[in-house]
Amino acid sequence: MTALINADKAVIHLDQHTWKLFPEDSKALYPLLEITRGDTVIYYNAFYGEKAGLPGDRLGVDYVRAVLVGYHEESGKWILGLHIAQVEGEKPVFRPLVRWTNPENLQEVRYAAQKLASLLVCPLKIVGEKKLPSESDDPMRSGVTGPLQPHLRTRISVEDIRHLVRGIKLPIRSANFMVDVGKNGVVVRLDKEIAGGDEDVPIFNIVEFNVDKSEAKLIPPTGLLGLFMKGSTRNLLFSMIYNLEFRYYKVDVSEQTASPDKKQMVDQLTTRHVWGVYLTLKDESLLLLKSSYTQSAELTQTRAEKVGRISKFETNSIEGINYFRKTLEEQNAIEERQNAMEHAAYIIAHAVGCPVVKTQYEI
Repeated sequence: MTALINADKAVIHLDQHTWKLFPEDSKALYPLLEITRGDTVIYYNAFYGEKAGLPGDRLGVDYVRAVLVGYHEESGKWILGLHIAQVEGEKPVFRPLVRWTNPENLQEVRYAAQKLASLLVCPLKIVGEKKLPSESDDPMRSGVTGPLQPHLRTRISVEDIRHLVRGIKLPIRSANFMVDVGKNGVVVRLDKEIAGGDEDVPIFNIVEFNVDKSEAKLIPPTGLLGLFMKGSTRNLLFSMIYNLEFRYYKVDVSEQTASPDKKQMVDQLTTRHVWGVYLTLKDESLLLLKSSYTQSAELTQTRAEKVGRISKFETNSIEGINYFRKTLEEQNAIEERQNAMEHAAYIIAHAVGCPVVKTQYEI
């Protein structure tokens, strides 16, 4: 089924495998731009490409560093586009694809961006979108803490955090970030490019928590998001931070793939673990850190196949030994990422002097 999303002088056609941009004229036979799942090239009309600042009439998917959607204050429009770098190490440039003036449904704008990032298998960066607080009688719920989905939540007090951080050694290093002692407090540094799928990623790559000034300074990467953020930093007083959220969720994705003999289709289950650290403000949940780990589909499939066939799992068999070794390696990798994120949350919360709220849910 194809979904249609109206934009300024354009219509986006979405289905499970394609993202197409058509001119407003519904009689157009060919799209201005077309992206198909699995393709290594983005195809577009040469005239449209010239207006959008794209080269020729096609662009390799590998050149796309991120999908960006956000509100541009100067034009008063929501803009969806691509961050592109055609040379390794080159500073990415922003190329807008489509615009909205006062969109009736921001969820449609976000969905168009998510779908685009999913097909391109690249990070999604969202600027200017805020999550409004909902009314709650729960005294433990402050600001906009927590995901919109039903979830479990645990509050850790400032006093408990003070005891927890005593056993944490700095620096904390993980796959894409580092938390260390700063000049007057704590500093968080992220990699310039964070790999991801169709989910939000942090838009600041350096965050300094100055205990002496009771202020957090958030600095975006040089040149990245410049169209929207104008290269400026963002300063937050600690008094503006309600709490710090440590969020975890797990998503199981089932995809059909051909069997080794190509004679039938089999379900392949992949489990992805995702952790996020957020600053909870009055009307905004601001993502600081994000980490994820995708469990091996092969191991997951093996677990499903071995149910009821324990004899093949004996530890004295080569198959059994290899399976348990790989499973242990995965468990250790998951624990390492979770511990790094959780410890980072405690260190930051201790510097700010606020509680931590742990949230958890499954998709």
